[in-house]
Amino acid sequence: MKGLLLLLPALAAPVVFEVAADRTDVSVGDRVTVTYSARIPAGSTLRLEALVTPEPPEGQRPPGGAVLEFDAPPPPVVGKKEAGGDAVSVQQTVTFIPFLAGTVVVPGPHFTLEERPGDGAPGRPLDLRPPSVTLNVASRLPKDAKPETLAPKDDRPVRLPGPSL
Repeated sequence: MKGLLLLLPALAAPVVFEVAADRTDVSVGDRVTVTYSARIPAGSTLRLEALVTPEPPEGQRPPGGAVLEFDAPPPPVVGKKEAGGDAVSVQQTVTFIPFLAGTVVVPGPHFTLEERPGDGAPGRPLDLRPPSVTLNVASRLPKDAKPETLAPKDDRPVRLPGPSL
């Protein structure tokens, strides 16, 4: 799935976000990676400030609490300045695991853009948000089964490795 959002803050050039999820039809507990791509003015920095998990519908909070669990995001990938251009591309990947079955709308994370004008002085930081991603999350429970009616499975013994020498 791809989304596109055009943001028009007080910049020399508008910031355009593209959003691509590696898949949108998943099961509870499957990892999903979303790539947020933007073209920003050269010399500026785009920083991931906060990841956002949606609020679950009333009475449907997953047992673990949150609708999404996030992996620690890697540093963004910044492209080279294009010849004759004043912009660079930035890609930030975010991987998360959904824990609520049904249609889950994943809000875009919070980014901060700090533009550096020609004099090199830091500009006023701008808060930006890319578009949301919608996932279709299938349950792993048998059809028409309620969680409280299912018998728990026995835990398998866990073998811990010994210390390395």
